[in-house]
Amino acid sequence: EAPTATPAPTEAPTATPAPTEVPTEVPTATPAPTEAPTATPAPTDTVEVITPEPQPSETVTE
Repeated sequence: EAPTATPAPTEAPTATPAPTEVPTEVPTATPAPTEAPTATPAPTDTVEVITPEPQPSETVTE
């Protein structure tokens, strides 16, 4: 009965290919950070909105 137990270990190596799929999912998360930098240009528009405010202040001097 002992020799019949040898074929069992062959099933273990088949489970190794599964872990290879996990690392492939990690690289896909890298493109996500690229979306963050795109949000930085947005704040630059808010700075332009503050410039038109000084104009109305001139009307008060009149």
